[in-house]
Amino acid sequence: MDANDILHRFEHNVIPGLLYEIGLPFMLLASLSGQGRNNFETALTRIGLPAEDFFTGFENILDEMISPLFKTAQIENPFRPEDFQAEAFCTDKFAALKISFPYPERDRLCYCSYLFSDRTGKKLAYFTLEKNTYDGEEKAMLCSWNGYGSHANYGYCPIDHDTAFKKCIKHFLG
Repeated sequence: MDANDILHRFEHNVIPGLLYEIGLPFMLLASLSGQGRNNFETALTRIGLPAEDFFTGFENILDEMISPLFKTAQIENPFRPEDFQAEAFCTDKFAALKISFPYPERDRLCYCSYLFSDRTGKKLAYFTLEKNTYDGEEKAMLCSWNGYGSHANYGYCPIDHDTAFKKCIKHFLG
């Protein structure tokens, strides 16, 4: 087992497991990053609370979630909190969270994942944009994972946020 095996487990088991077990509260916690975090910090400041003392940021939470996997495997964690980035998106139909991971060193590791919840929190989805090398050319494969650990493969997808996000929305809203 190496650091990439642990990262794969984190991307494909831990995060979707939390999404499907906890659901919308996990999404709400995650929204405390990016613009969601800025709005939250502004609100805390307006009521006189020091935002920097209130939470560590979702990137730190991701790092804290993966660190025990390394400790259990007795492997040094090569990742830093800044290796994980999170960005939240909300519409009148769904909330989504993009998590960017460290650059994938091998196939089946993720460039990023997208977590989706409808406004009720009852419909959830987890998508991954995974590295896939074919005939020496690096490509990305769009996949989804359900709460039982099974996955669906939606084929090749450009490695850019807009295209991948639109494809995820299409599959989520179906």
